Amino acid sequence: MHSKHFLSWAVTRPLGGRLFSALILPVLCILCSAQAGAQVLVSATPIVERDVDWLRSNGVPNALYGVRVWKIIYRTPAVNGAPSLASAAYVDPINSCVTPLLCYIHGTAFLKSDVPSRWEEGNGGVRQGYAYGSQGVACILPDLLGLGDSPGLHPYLHAASEASACMDAVRAAREFREQHGGSLGEQLFLLGVSAGAHACLATAQAMQTDHAEEFHITAAAGIDGPYAVFPVIKDEMTDDQADQGAANLVYILLAYNEAYQGLFSSVSDFLVPPYNTEIPPLYDGYHTKEQIEPLLPDTFSLLIPEALEQEVDTNPASPLNLRFKENTVFNWAPEFPMKLYYCTSDLFVLPQNTQLALAGFQAHGAADVSAIIPSGDVDHGDCALLSQPMVYEWFLAQKAGCDGTFGPPPAGDFNFSLVPNPSEVGSTLLQFGHGNEGDKVLISVTNLLGQTVMNQYGLCDGYNTITLDTHLLEPGTYVVQSATKEGRHGEKLVLVR
Repeated sequence: MHSKHFLSWAVTRPLGGRLFSALILPVLCILCSAQAGAQVLVSATPIVERDVDWLRSNGVPNALYGVRVWKIIYRTPAVNGAPSLASAAYVDPINSCVTPLLCYIHGTAFLKSDVPSRWEEGNGGVRQGYAYGSQGVACILPDLLGLGDSPGLHPYLHAASEASACMDAVRAAREFREQHGGSLGEQLFLLGVSAGAHACLATAQAMQTDHAEEFHITAAAGIDGPYAVFPVIKDEMTDDQADQGAANLVYILLAYNEAYQGLFSSVSDFLVPPYNTEIPPLYDGYHTKEQIEPLLPDTFSLLIPEALEQEVDTNPASPLNLRFKENTVFNWAPEFPMKLYYCTSDLFVLPQNTQLALAGFQAHGAADVSAIIPSGDVDHGDCALLSQPMVYEWFLAQKAGCDGTFGPPPAGDFNFSLVPNPSEVGSTLLQFGHGNEGDKVLISVTNLLGQTVMNQYGLCDGYNTITLDTHLLEPGTYVVQSATKEGRHGEKLVLVR
């Protein structure tokens, strides 16, 4: 197999922070009754509150709103359909606006504690929760089944349970908002990273196909996703090259063994001795990938019985291949915009996954699905770091105004022109409309990779202008975006020498 850590990005390792007062915002507990059988929310416990000043000083320089973060427990079916519980983190913006919702799905986690609801400052999901929440977008970050407070083995890359856990997390977020006297707006964004991108597409398909009246997806994005369980993972199982992602492949087999009764009669059907007895106990949620991986052979084919390897390699209709096909998540046509981000030099989750997904969506008639390559020279983790700002700008560009509408902004409120444009490196004026004197404006500048290269905060002067300092920027094309209390606006800026 290829030398790679197959699905390793975007594990969140949350940690508690300064708790906001449980007396002011009490712990919420809803007990379902026979009449309220549709309710999924069980409890919500406050984790932390962050004001605008804290956010601006801790990695969110363009923050418009403070946020409150909660740990949510909700009902959702286990992989076998039995009633179970799951946990999530929920980020609520502190404002009075109509609030869109983002469902953010993290990547591979081996530890039950490596999940958003533990809220460890500085980690991927936490950073994204703060970033979106500070712009007025509520975020639900499901831990997924078998992780966080959910019992049992995590059903890794199992599309049906990923979808049900994420849909119920969205339902729980909506119920939480209603219990606090408000509601979430109609806009719903979906974003998944690495293994979470697989869950994102599975969730989007279930929402559109089976629950279209309940969920109205505005846009969805996947980053570095293992979408092509068949044929990519099938091929990974049966080649003879050295592989550093065996722990992830064992994860899949253990999950499918539990999810599909009768697929295997015993663990020995898919793991040879001594791995059949020594390895499964390590997938208890308390052992890391770094603890498991050194115990496995470099070549994955040495882990599985030869008969299984031959069957998977030569028979596309074998039971395991049929399950791989069932969990391949692009055999449908999204009816909303979708972008898939990947990097051509990613050896952890191969580019073939996104290329096959794009071709599959197009073959089914999808009209607005595209693949974006932030870079051809970076690995799996760095590809996600480059992609996140691009998704962020794309989602926020589609966000409704504070009143929930998309009408044209009132003249002179927050639109601006760049003068001159193109402009020499040094300084450029943002020229706003009439009546903006004294308005506070947050300005961000991003390059064409979506990376934020500078932020600036200022007040409109008596001529309705703000001077943008560009002397530290290289010549090139940028996107300048302003944010005021009235709304947002963006313009392309070309800098020359």
